[in-house]
Amino acid sequence: KPDFAFIWNGNLLSDKITINTFKANKVNMVYGELGFFDHYNKTCYFDLNGVNAKISDIMDTHDTIIDLPLIQKIKAKHIQKRLMSHPYVFVPLQVESDTQILEFSPFKTMNSFLEYVISIVPSHLAIIVKNHPRSENPIIADSRFTVVDKDVHHYIPYADMVIGINSTVLTETLLYHSNIITCGIGITSRNLNDQTRLQLVSQLLKKQMTWDQLYDTEFIKNSKFYNEMKTR
Repeated sequence: KPDFAFIWNGNLLSDKITINTFKANKVNMVYGELGFFDHYNKTCYFDLNGVNAKISDIMDTHDTIIDLPLIQKIKAKHIQKRLMSHPYVFVPLQVESDTQILEFSPFKTMNSFLEYVISIVPSHLAIIVKNHPRSENPIIADSRFTVVDKDVHHYIPYADMVIGINSTVLTETLLYHSNIITCGIGITSRNLNDQTRLQLVSQLLKKQMTWDQLYDTEFIKNSKFYNEMKTR
């Protein structure tokens, strides 16, 4: 009988059966997911409550130190030049089969989400839309849409507003500003001023790790999630 069991994501039906079996035998669960920043570039995080919308409350009021040099380093690594000169909102889309949409979104299709976006965005603002790279769903035609396929960091730093459901793009936007509308339940589903934005980004960066760091025993022993495990 293990003290802990690790599971990836944990939101699928088969995951829930596995989790319930472990919990019934008083085994603690640790949930893993891709990182908040460098999402597809070999970063990850672990949490004892869940991932994404189920994550432990990351805003630790006792941890008020903001690692500004680290934030600036990640920001400088990602930011790209501005491509649109006119005012716009940026809308990142998601994969409809993702549990983030199936369980934590009021919109079950990206087109219904886009119809909502059209209804709330003032007419003087252009709407820049980017489909998810793993989605093949066609985007509804509308004269206000400009569909793009370049790196999101060409668009999110300069947008008047970024509107999403619960995409990691919203979290990446926090590197630059807090002009965000989150339509689903996710990490950015909170009111943030500039101070709390930087605090949240700093704590998320402390929580995630690179895949290479998983091989470093001393690093793991000093990590936040490992120390949380020791209290269970």
